[in-house]
Amino acid sequence: KADPAVSGYVRDRMTAFSTDSTDDGIVFNFSPQTDDKISRVDKLEIMIISKSVARVYEIHEAVKNVLLTLGDDPFNDTILGVEINGGGVLENLKTGTYHHTTYYYLRSKV
Repeated sequence: KADPAVSGYVRDRMTAFSTDSTDDGIVFNFSPQTDDKISRVDKLEIMIISKSVARVYEIHEAVKNVLLTLGDDPFNDTILGVEINGGGVLENLKTGTYHHTTYYYLRSKV
């Protein structure tokens, strides 16, 4: 279920893999990266779509505030930490939208 701090921005328009909508929304993809039977790292790719570049940054900050962990503070009992490692913003001239992609890495217990 979406966090209210984020869903208020995108009116629950969160989809996996892709979308054909040009409304404000979030597209996500989740993929395993490493696993050594003790801990694992998974990549959560979040793409924020909006017709306003200011809006994509505003939504990005809301998502970041929900997901990132501080220092050694765990996200929950299983996810030990969440950090950002890459991303960027592109403009789609055909649709008149901006796409802000961020790669979150989740360190978890197995």
